[in-house]
Amino acid sequence: MGFQASLPSSDTKAPTQGVAQTAEQISSVKGIGVPVCHRCGELADVEESRCPNCEFSLPEVARFEARFLKRKKKYLVEVHWEVAGSEEIYLGNEFRDLDTSGSLLLETGDEVMVSLELLAYNEYGYTRAQLTIAREKPVIQEFQASESAISLAYPTIFSWRVAHAERIEINGGVGEVTGRSFVQHQLSKPGEYTLKAYNSAGVVEAKVELSLPLPEIHSFFTSRDHIQLGNGNTLFWDVANASELRLDPIGEDVLDKTRFEVTPDRTTIYSLVASNASGEVRKELTLTLPAPVIDYFEGDPVSTEGRKIFLEWEVRNAHTVILEPGIGEVPAAGEIRLKPPQAYTTYRLTAKGHSGTTSAEFTVVRFPIPLEMESVDQQFNKMLKMSSNVTDPKDNKTAPLAREKSADTGSAKAVEKQSGDISSNPAIRRVQEMDLEPNLVSLERTKARQEFINGLRKLKRIIFTKIKK
Repeated sequence: MGFQASLPSSDTKAPTQGVAQTAEQISSVKGIGVPVCHRCGELADVEESRCPNCEFSLPEVARFEARFLKRKKKYLVEVHWEVAGSEEIYLGNEFRDLDTSGSLLLETGDEVMVSLELLAYNEYGYTRAQLTIAREKPVIQEFQASESAISLAYPTIFSWRVAHAERIEINGGVGEVTGRSFVQHQLSKPGEYTLKAYNSAGVVEAKVELSLPLPEIHSFFTSRDHIQLGNGNTLFWDVANASELRLDPIGEDVLDKTRFEVTPDRTTIYSLVASNASGEVRKELTLTLPAPVIDYFEGDPVSTEGRKIFLEWEVRNAHTVILEPGIGEVPAAGEIRLKPPQAYTTYRLTAKGHSGTTSAEFTVVRFPIPLEMESVDQQFNKMLKMSSNVTDPKDNKTAPLAREKSADTGSAKAVEKQSGDISSNPAIRRVQEMDLEPNLVSLERTKARQEFINGLRKLKRIIFTKIKK
């Protein structure tokens, strides 16, 4: 860009002031000189015009000013300068060997903005001063955003067209954008966003209004909505436009997650809370712990006196399992061998959980061991008669029991109902008192035991059949 000087550099302030009196001043601006040392290349202190390393004195630009004037239909730029400690002074490429102080009146033609540079040299370095002056305020031809609503998932794009601006900036954390025509920036708050364009003639601005919708929870679910103690449950979600994401009652920030594993031990309501600058939304999900379940409680339904029976069980969703009578707390799954305390014993398994209590019963029948020298057929008939009193445990009925007084305590105790006192039978007593050959007695006993076992197996099948019916 070339300038035409209306006044020579040798003219003093008087002619320039005469021009100012007949011209309308539009804008003015000052430039600041920056000293540079030739030897070390360091920027010197502006106020002292001295290199901090070499201690050389560099030229000092005390004044460098310009103002836009309008005279009739012409626009002029009046430039003033004052320099100390220099050997050569240049104003751009057009004006050389200027005096240490002076002024110029430049014709700019149709130029709206003019940039000037003053260079002052000496043997140690130089000082540069720059300025840009405009005769009109900037013009914002366009300013817009790519979307009218902010998305927290991707940046907002601003674009603009501005003329005659020396500096451009956008608020809301975007900052200075001079020399550009668009910018993308991640926004988080709704409201007005303003573009401001500056030059020496003034500042202009343009605004766009952007909204920020509430967060959206598209989904919040679990693959299994019931709780299995000892196993975790995985929660899944899909959320949009949230700056914060919290999972309650855990209280954990899960903004960077799409799933989370929980291990509740009772029925729990989980809340997914999504928030941004416009507010918050929430969605709830309930994981339910069912009442305790007794998968099975079984064992040997028939026992003989002195023999142990076998009980086993498995329970779910319980924090406490109790086996009665006489056992107490047991694990959720287990087995036990024990002797029934009486002829008819009903064992109760109670499972306690956070969602309720469940129980199950199992009845065991205990038969007396027969006298070894008594007829096995007679004993089997007695046990068969006793089995006829056995009913389904679900009916909560038991075989009739006879009550008798204990000789030493006077308390009542249950005894099996039998067809007489076997030990008082004279025939049996005589057999017991017989002096038999020991080997013969042993053989008879072995035979009697085997026949009794075979009969007991048959009796068990009969009892099972009755219980199933």
